[in-house]
Amino acid sequence: MSAHDRTVGTPAALTRHRGRLWQTLAVAAACVWIVGCAPEPDLVDRARRAAAAEVFDRAALDGERLRAHASFLADAALAGRYPGTPGIDAAEEYIRRRFAAIGAISPPDLDHHAHEVRLFASDCDHDGTGVTVRADGLVVATADAPLSMRPLPVSDLGSAEGELVYVGYGITAVEHGWDDYRGVDATGRIALMLRYEPGAFDRGAGFGGEELTDYSLFTTKADTARRHGAIGMIVVTGPAHGDEPEDLRTPQTLALEPRPIASRWARTRMAGFLAAQIDRSAADDLLATAGLSVVELQGQTDAGLSPASVDLSGLVARITVEAAESVPVAARNIVGLLPAEGSAGLPGGEQEWIVIGAHHDHLGSFAEGVDSIYYGADDNASGVAGLLELGAALSGTDRGVGIALVAFTAEEQGLLGSRAFVADGVIPTDRIALMINLDMIGRNPDQPVRVYTSASADGFADAVERAAATHGLDVSMRRGVVEAVSDHYPFHRAGVPVVSVFTGLHDDYHRVTDTADRLDYDRMGIILSVVFDAIAEIAGVRGSSHEVASRLSANAGFLIRATDTPS
Repeated sequence: MSAHDRTVGTPAALTRHRGRLWQTLAVAAACVWIVGCAPEPDLVDRARRAAAAEVFDRAALDGERLRAHASFLADAALAGRYPGTPGIDAAEEYIRRRFAAIGAISPPDLDHHAHEVRLFASDCDHDGTGVTVRADGLVVATADAPLSMRPLPVSDLGSAEGELVYVGYGITAVEHGWDDYRGVDATGRIALMLRYEPGAFDRGAGFGGEELTDYSLFTTKADTARRHGAIGMIVVTGPAHGDEPEDLRTPQTLALEPRPIASRWARTRMAGFLAAQIDRSAADDLLATAGLSVVELQGQTDAGLSPASVDLSGLVARITVEAAESVPVAARNIVGLLPAEGSAGLPGGEQEWIVIGAHHDHLGSFAEGVDSIYYGADDNASGVAGLLELGAALSGTDRGVGIALVAFTAEEQGLLGSRAFVADGVIPTDRIALMINLDMIGRNPDQPVRVYTSASADGFADAVERAAATHGLDVSMRRGVVEAVSDHYPFHRAGVPVVSVFTGLHDDYHRVTDTADRLDYDRMGIILSVVFDAIAEIAGVRGSSHEVASRLSANAGFLIRATDTPS
């Protein structure tokens, strides 16, 4: 699921809070990842063997089949399935082979199920972007992009140099009786500060308890620093707010068109103000000259010690941010068609289609080692597993409507794959009767399954409720609620009735701990059985496309779609 909210000072480790970072939308650290190369031979062989495993002799929608799909897609060898990497290529090879195994054909104008999506990566120039700290003219600490430093979206391009001054969390909050700038002269200096806010994520402590306030936003911190005369800021995560390896790749780097970072950050960039985050190791290096560490600094600050008492005089920091040219990245949506009974199967023909989609990309990895891989099991190997199993179940049915199975790329980077699918008319939207999106369907078994539907899909929502009652599944219907958080949204904007199935956020969302062993495969099977039954009720009629579509809306026939105003 795409983290679409504003960029904030919250950790990826706790993205259930409203500070869900776009930190995860980044160019992979290894340059070879940028160009979209062919999958490595061993990964190709692995994908082929995994797609042909004996477990698929079981009946469709079986929990062990779902486990096999998710376990392969979220394997460490695929390194988080970032667009343009060998790992996502292997995932696509696997999906292609499973499509072929269930008889889902490739659209005739696509090469082996692949809808090519040309993306562009924009990043900072890693050779020219970094932080250097000197004492008496000697370098005492460095942090370089993309692994130990990242420029923040509030940063201007260029350089800023000034004496360091410590400002705690960088917060002036009169209503909370908190002012990190009391007694501090930040004029012409670079403010060193901790991320987040006092007592963050600790119920009953700090400003907002478990819910972070706006004082944690990078934009708020930068604006406060500039109002106090600072020319830049350096942010570091304290140990109280996360001990996991940090992903310091540049935010928001992929797009459907070339857009340099300067234009991508135009809305948040502060002219003449440089801002960066550095890792704890670099921060410890610079603090060592003052006889301190990040652990001690956060402990003192949380205990109420005034930042003005921390003496960093003599330390001069230089922040430099240089932009790089946009680089093309090869990406693909994988499309498999199960035509309606008696149809030739051409997307541009007269038949109607139900599109079932799930994104197969995730956030990649940001350093060597398994502890830095975003496995993306729930987000969204779970949805792809569901896509493949619904396809397997539907492949043996006679239907009055075609089924299009689509594994979307680059959802995490802004719904780019689904946007391209709609824009390119791979299946013309006026022939799509319904789009069902599966994104994160494997967790939170103690909570109702959330089913979001547009107003024009009320009939399908009714069918879901009936099927859920039959299977004993607790569902929370969110009728008329369509948000720009996943791949259903571009279809909704094009006037297509949409349904999104989602089991909710959790503590592993966009973390390196989102692993396949944490999914509830039996419940996933029940969820998919409910969706299958609802599809069967709508699409199992051998009547005209109008008869099929009339079941999607409780109010009218197919033409209601043309007047449904996207939210």
